[in-house]
Amino acid sequence: MDLIIVSGMSGAGKSTCLNALEDLGFYCMDNILPQLIPDAVQAMVISREKIYEGFRIAISADARVGEFFSEIYSALDKIKIQGFNYQLLFLDAEDDVLINRFNETKRAHPLAKGLPIYQAIEKERKLLKDLKNSADIIIDTTSLDIKGLKQKVYDAFESIQTHQGVAIVTFGYKRGIPKDCDIVFDVRFLDNPHYIKELKDLTGKDPQVQEFVFRDGRAEEYCRHMLELLLFVLRDYHKEVKQLLTVGIGCTGGKHRSVALAERLKLMLSENGYNVETFHRNLLME
Repeated sequence: MDLIIVSGMSGAGKSTCLNALEDLGFYCMDNILPQLIPDAVQAMVISREKIYEGFRIAISADARVGEFFSEIYSALDKIKIQGFNYQLLFLDAEDDVLINRFNETKRAHPLAKGLPIYQAIEKERKLLKDLKNSADIIIDTTSLDIKGLKQKVYDAFESIQTHQGVAIVTFGYKRGIPKDCDIVFDVRFLDNPHYIKELKDLTGKDPQVQEFVFRDGRAEEYCRHMLELLLFVLRDYHKEVKQLLTVGIGCTGGKHRSVALAERLKLMLSENGYNVETFHRNLLME
């Protein structure tokens, strides 16, 4: 299990950081009372029945909880006693940058309560000083925009990052193209098993249909071309766009050809290290 505790100065980018961690597959919890963190972690593990490799949790705790924040140290000790290892990520920025960010967003500093903004920041620095000194990773966001901070987070946790995901959605054109597809491939040029009596009631998951679709080499060649294009796109897609690429594969009814090629493409992408799921829309409609 991967567990990250996120903290830092207000205005330093913790929300953006959590969004980036969510992109990497973390289940994120924001602004939890420190004394509840050990129980929250335990509950998450129990809900999964067991700890499994790849299970990721990110929890944010900071000065927004006020006087309760002093409990963070005992909470972290309890997590270790429970047998969970964690990494502490601390986000920081220069005071003048933090002040500008609060002025731009017109939001009040959580510790202000009548104090000038610079005094609230000073108070927060004193409160978080020991936590920052014990952090495993410190990211200074002074000169970073949102995209830059996200990339810093991706880079910091690259060792526990799996390849971004690919969702392959099959569909029938007669019911329309799914709206969430990023790339769509049309396989209607391949021979249709629907007109073969022995295959009509089967699906592209059945070996007999797959053998028919791939019998003349065209489907296999098309899969190779799709794979080549997708590997090129995926190389930088997660950095510039999003973590999940949704690929649509369509045929007339969404039952035979599209399903057969989707299953083959899933295998090919998996062999290249990508996490792939297939969703056969029209099969679910039957």
